[in-house]
Formats: sequence, C-alpha cells, structure tokens
Amino acid sequence: MTMKSILRVLCAVCVPLSLPAAASAPDLTPTREDANPPPRSYVERPRAPAGAPNIVIIVLDDLGYADFGAYGSEVSTPNIDRLASEGLRYNHFTSTALCTPTRAALLTGLNHHSAGMGWHGIVDQGYPGYRDDFTLDAPTIAELLQPYGYGTIAIGKWHQVSARDSKPSGSFHNWPTHRGFDRFYGFIGGQDSQFYPGSLAEGTTYIKPPGDGSFYLPDALTDKAIAMIRDLRVSSPDKPFLLWYATGATHTPHHTKPEDRAKYAGKYDAGWDRIRAQRLARQKKSGLVPANAVLAPRNPGVVAWDSLSADQKRMYARFQENFAAFLDRTDRNIGRLLDHLRETGDYENTIFIVTSDNGASRVVGPEGEANVAAGYFVGEPATNAENLKYYDSLGDWNTHPNYPHGWAQAGNTPLQEGKRTTDGGGARVPLIISWPRGIKARGEVRTQFHHVNDIVPTLLDVLKIEAPKTYNGHEAKPIEGVSMAYSFTAPRAPGVKREQYYEIEGNRAYYADGWRLVSRRVDGSKYHEAPWRLYNLDQDFSETRDLAAEYPEKVRELERKWWEAARRYQVLPIDDRTLLNRISGLSPKGSRALHTFYPADPTIKVADQPRLQGSPYRIRARINRSASTDGGVIVALGDVAAGWAFYIKDGLLIYEQNRKTDAVRLVSDRRVPTGESTVSFTFRPAGSGAGGTGTLEIDGAVVGRAPIRSTAVGLVTEGMEIGRDELTAAVPGYAAPFTFTGRIERVDFEVGAEDLAARMADTGPRGSP
Repeated sequence: MTMKSILRVLCAVCVPLSLPAAASAPDLTPTREDANPPPRSYVERPRAPAGAPNIVIIVLDDLGYADFGAYGSEVSTPNIDRLASEGLRYNHFTSTALCTPTRAALLTGLNHHSAGMGWHGIVDQGYPGYRDDFTLDAPTIAELLQPYGYGTIAIGKWHQVSARDSKPSGSFHNWPTHRGFDRFYGFIGGQDSQFYPGSLAEGTTYIKPPGDGSFYLPDALTDKAIAMIRDLRVSSPDKPFLLWYATGATHTPHHTKPEDRAKYAGKYDAGWDRIRAQRLARQKKSGLVPANAVLAPRNPGVVAWDSLSADQKRMYARFQENFAAFLDRTDRNIGRLLDHLRETGDYENTIFIVTSDNGASRVVGPEGEANVAAGYFVGEPATNAENLKYYDSLGDWNTHPNYPHGWAQAGNTPLQEGKRTTDGGGARVPLIISWPRGIKARGEVRTQFHHVNDIVPTLLDVLKIEAPKTYNGHEAKPIEGVSMAYSFTAPRAPGVKREQYYEIEGNRAYYADGWRLVSRRVDGSKYHEAPWRLYNLDQDFSETRDLAAEYPEKVRELERKWWEAARRYQVLPIDDRTLLNRISGLSPKGSRALHTFYPADPTIKVADQPRLQGSPYRIRARINRSASTDGGVIVALGDVAAGWAFYIKDGLLIYEQNRKTDAVRLVSDRRVPTGESTVSFTFRPAGSGAGGTGTLEIDGAVVGRAPIRSTAVGLVTEGMEIGRDELTAAVPGYAAPFTFTGRIERVDFEVGAEDLAARMADTGPRGSP
C-alpha cells in the first residue's frame, strides 16, 4: 500500500472523533466576557449565617472554686473578672473532678464514661467506659460547627489521646485536627514544663521550643491564638470561629517568672485559715454564695496554720505566692486575647465560656512538693526541709512544684476536699458565661445546678443547630447534657438539670433535686467500704452536715439511682486502684525482650519505651569514637526534674540517675577506647523490692559496679532520646544539649532475662524478640 493510500485510511478513521458541525456545537461563546457559567454541580464550602457568634472556650486546669477574683480570691484576675461583670457567674456548676474526663464531656455533651474517658487517656482498660481513647461515635463541638461554616482553632492542653497514639507516627484519629479543629498548637498530654515542654505540637507534628530560656508556654499559647485568629480574619473576614483555649495553668508544674512571683511576696504570710475566711466573706458580699454558707472542716492532712513551725509557714507561703503568680500571668494572657478581639471588632459578638476542669489539686503530700516528678510520683513525698532548699528558685524551670494541701482547700473555699474526689471541692468549679451582644444581664449570679456536659447542648441551642443522628457512618450517641440557655434570661427559673451521677477512681456521688449523695474512698481501700454521706444543698451550700443517718430512705433512693446511671453510662466495672498504681500503667507492658533504637530515631514517647522497672535489663550500645575527645549521650530518659542517662564524658563511661533523695552516678574505672567498642549498663534486681546492682562494661569487661536503691525516676515529660539530650539535661552531670560526637550504630535494650545478652544475635532485626 502506498503512503497516499495509508493516509487516506487514517483520515477516514479520524473523522468520527472530529468536532461536530457548528450547528450542533454546545451553546458556549468563545470569550469569557460573553459567557454565562453553567449551574454549579459541586458541593459548596459551608457558610455560617450572618451574625453567627464566635465562641471562645477557656479551660483552666486544677483551678479551685474560689481562685478567681470574681469568686472571692485576692489573686489579681481583672480580665476574667471583667468577663464575669459583663456576663454571668454560676455558683453550682460541676465537673467530673478530673481533667481528661471533664474535657471529654465538655467537648461532646456526653457523660465522661459514655465518651470512653472514665479516667485519663493513658491506658486502655478494656471496658467501654475506660478505653481511654476518645469515642468516635459522637462528634466534638468543633465537628458539629465545621459544617455550619465555623473556623475552628485548638490552643493548649488536649489530653484526649491515648498514650499509644501520642507517638510521632500516630495514630492521629483523636488529635485535635482529626476531631474537627482546623488548626492546633499546644501539648497533647496532661502536663508539661512551661519553659521546656516536651510534648509541644503543631497540627500533628511535635516541635521543639527554643532552648535558650526565652520560651514561656502561657505567653506562647496566647501569641499563637492571636496569630491564628489574625490568619483567619485575613482570609475570611466574616467567618465565625470556635477557639478552644486550654491553658496548662494552674496544673503542676507551677512554673513562673521571677517578676510575677515578686508581686506576691509576703501576701500569704497570714496562712490558709485567714485566706479561707477572707474568701468566704467576699463570696457572700458579692452574692456568689448564700449568707448561711460556712467553711467546711479542714481536709485530712490539713492543720491549723498557727500550729505550723516558722519554717513550715515560710515555705508554705512561698508555694502559694508561686501559685498566685502563675494564675496572675494566665489572666494577663487571657487579657491579651480579649484585647485582640476588641481590636478586631469580634468581642461583642463572642460567647465566652470560662471554667476549670476540676477543683484545686491536693495531688501531692501535705507539705507540698518542689519537685513532684522526682518525689511524690515515685512514692516519696518531700519533707519541708527538702522543699526549703528550693525556696529561692521555686517556680523556675528546674523545679516542678505543687502546693500543700492547705492551699488547695483554700482554693476550693468554702468546700471540702479537691481534685480526684466527688466532694464539692473536687467537682464544683467556677463557670463564667459572657456574650456582650447576646446576654443582657451584667454581673449576675445564677444558682441553677448544671454539669460540664451541658455546655455543648447550650451552644447548639443558642445557634439553633440540631445534633446529627449519625456520625462517621454510625449511629451517633445522643447528647446527654441539657441546655443552660434558659438561665441567660431567667435568674430564678427552676433548673432543668435534675440529676447527675459522678464517679472518679472509685469515688462516687449522685445529685438529685438539691440532694447530694457522696462517697469518698481512701487510697488503699475498696469503693464499697466507703460510707455514703448525704447533704441537702438547698440548706447546706458547703456540704458540711451529713444527713445520711437521718434520712436512710433518701440514701437508698439515690444509691439506687447511682447504680442505674452506672449501668446506663458505662461506669462499670469500677476501678478503685490508687493513683500511683494507675500511673504504673504509664509504662508500656512491653512483651518484647529486645528493643533496638538508632540515633536518627525521633524522641521516643512512653508507649514505645521499654518497661524497665522491676526487671533485669541491659542497655548495650555499639559505638565508634574516632578521637579521644568524642563523647555525649548514648541514651537519656527524662528532664531536669527526674531522669537517667547513659553517656560518655571526658572519655569515661557513666550511668547517672537524677532522683531527689538517692541520686546515682556510676563512673567507669578506665576510659572508653577509641575506635569501635561495645559499652553497656546492666541492672540486676536484688530479690524483692526495687533495688539491685548496676554494672558498667566496656567490650565485655566490668569497669564499674554499684548498688542502686531504685531505678524508678518519676514522671518525666521529655521522653527518651538516642545519641542526644536536647532540651533540659536528664541528669546534672552534663549540660543540655549534649549530643554524641562519635558514631552510634545501635542501642539495644535487653529486658527481662539475665542471660538474654548471651542468647541475642548481634545482628538481630530491629524490635525482634
């Protein structure tokens, strides 16, 4: 076939694919100016209705009922107090008495067990109410508002992620940006250093704060909140937003700046008894509490201020000065946020909700703790003599303070007990709601009973939004709270919240129509061994007169209601272990005998760390020192408050522990050779108890040995690092950052068997048993 014939065939084939004749072309003009766009066939971006209010939820941490000025305090909180004067104060608003559960209820409108958060988001206990993994069958307030055109921002503490998902690799299904928030900046866990936070994250990425001492988390959180609102306003000037602003204050560590502490020097020398009386007087004068309210008896472990020694008074007053400085700075940062909203014109049409996740914290011993991480959390509460060593530096970056029990009770004036109990001091918290454009009342008190799970239905009620029936492809859990919006305009209306159960760590309570049944378990006892107490809150605001013996039928009635609620809301089975026993679950169970890590690994979070306590173990590293000056951290766990490190300095191999009462520093009796070598630290328990023997080896030869009373180092925030220690030094033997200058091939943790090292192949795959 000739080329001409081939072309003729090809042209014949191409004709059907050519454009049709002009008469059948679509009705489109050749230029954009003359064209009319066709109807849109895609789903448009949601737009909020005109005039929709912004929402700012401010959640403080471990803040007592009486710690705001508007609730009776002498601490300077003018910005929060201004919100109270422009809106409403509630005097009978309750939390779950613990941070993670309260946040779960606040975010979803569910009871905390229904949300899977019967306790902290740390360990999955295997039961629906204690999965410690935020439920996926109920939307958060952010997920509810996103489809209605809201921008959503989360700042600060989250604490809704299971420890196993708090790793750099996720899973991220319960991180803020996967639960309805467009942007997130804050910390994932329950507490962190305010100067060198080890779990600081943006979006789903962990980030390191500056290491030069210039960083202070309360200031940084506010800077970021303002910046994110500014970003939103540049791109979407009319878009309403939801801001979750959850400062780490006033949770331990009470980290403060010296200039803030100086403001309160000497202001607490009169002691907690005087402060409690003064706070109650202010509460009555402002109308917050009834005139017949009395101070609850002193909590167990709290003694009369006048009975203390001079040294105790001096140190105890210092703790409260430091706490007040922390709250003062928090209020000023909230003021900066409010000022920015006034400048942008957003303030008047913003609903402000200010509350605390539980009452003031009595978590440490009666003396308080200058270093909670290395004291109380290893079962060794500090003495006042030990705390006095930190008198001048209390609140600095290298302390980890929490105040004594007496100041916690002052924070909860006039109530008894505190965080982690279902007594009034644990559950009842301040609540301020202000909406300049939407609430006409100014500075009024509301006495209706409500609970933290009522916030979401209140917002939905105000916005005229119905909760969805399905979510994530499943039937959505129905909201269990009720709206409080009626109270905005009806100060004396009967409360619509009639009943509410409480349970935390085996402590139980039930509220019904002004009656409150309470049971407080003592650590080490079983929940059913604690007697019920009964209070009539209409006559006894402070819960001081136990009527259980007088009204046994009412006790039985409310106890029956408690059990009914417990079955309905996934409370069972009750977990009444002590706090320190629960915290032991922080460490992974670690079924593997061999864990292998490399210098390029990111900071290793708790879920990926080998569990060493109570087991024999060996840390073995293959290294190469090209010069005699090469050294640095091989592996370090912890921070300035508590930790341990295995490192080389000045040519010597060192294992060191940073513990308050029994620091360990084991140094080799010879230098580590240059070139390739294998170095190890081995711990062998000495029968029962936490003690044993630590041994250093270089290429199989013992170069140091010493007794070690305990390898438990307490609660640490910076994680474990291989080949470096970047933020604060885990031990005092070096300054951070301290990076290994030679080469580390790998670091093996051999856990659980004395002869494991002999049986382990040098080239075994990463993580193999």
